[in-house]
Amino acid sequence: NSLVTGEGNAHMVDGYLYVPFSRDGNQGRGGFSFYDISDPRNPVAVYTYLNEDTFPMVEPHGYGFSDGKMVHCTTSGIAVWDISDPAAVNKISTLNLGTTVGYQHVCWTVAYQAPYAFVGTGFSGLQVVDLSDPANPVLVSQLNPAQLGFVAIHNVNVVGNLLVATVTEDKKGYVTVDISDPTTPVLIKAITSFAPAVYSGVLNGNYLYGLGDNGIMYVHDVSDPASIDFVAPAYTGALNGGGYGWVQDNYLFGGFGKHFIKFDVEDPSSIEIVGAGVPRAFVYLPIM
Repeated sequence: NSLVTGEGNAHMVDGYLYVPFSRDGNQGRGGFSFYDISDPRNPVAVYTYLNEDTFPMVEPHGYGFSDGKMVHCTTSGIAVWDISDPAAVNKISTLNLGTTVGYQHVCWTVAYQAPYAFVGTGFSGLQVVDLSDPANPVLVSQLNPAQLGFVAIHNVNVVGNLLVATVTEDKKGYVTVDISDPTTPVLIKAITSFAPAVYSGVLNGNYLYGLGDNGIMYVHDVSDPASIDFVAPAYTGALNGGGYGWVQDNYLFGGFGKHFIKFDVEDPSSIEIVGAGVPRAFVYLPIM
């Protein structure tokens, strides 16, 4: 629906719950709100931004924060924001990466490890942007799918010198990339035929958790980046495919369509489901 938008991946920012929203299909017309969740059962939108600056923002699959700055995907690339004061957020700059709307050549995820932003742009590959000067972002390197073992890059995780990425939207592929020199990233390992179909991948320590399109969570060990080893599946029983997930205190909190599932991942080889539920209601924000 061109007049309806939905929330996506949310984060805590300076005591507020940051909730971005946009049209489905990476069509833009986005915005974001900061919620006071001191009473989690009654969240209150304190600040909302929905204007010409925010409209190019696309589905919030993943975005990055560092030192009061946020990097978010747009219909044509990325935008850099100053969010150091949630009451007075402003856009610093934009960079055109040649991406479009839809699901193929699209800005999907940003992993921000200052001063570099690592951008997964689907079938346009991996793009690395230098944000040493946030007002003047510079594209410093790019790897296309052929250079990445014919893997399109959607979900990007970065820790130190290692980048781990997965494909989404009914495609299959996992990659590990050496980013010790961000201006010259080097493919370490790519798997396609034996990779599960996941919507998103969450890296925590040495393990990558893939929220599967079939309602199964897949665990892979990337302690040796040259060998992406399957560890175990976790069967959720959910009828819907995976969405997004986050890990805290040895628990992974994952969304699977209409289901919310809490996993105990202390032992990645033997994951247990310790909680599950469905939302009491679904709320969509109309775009005027």
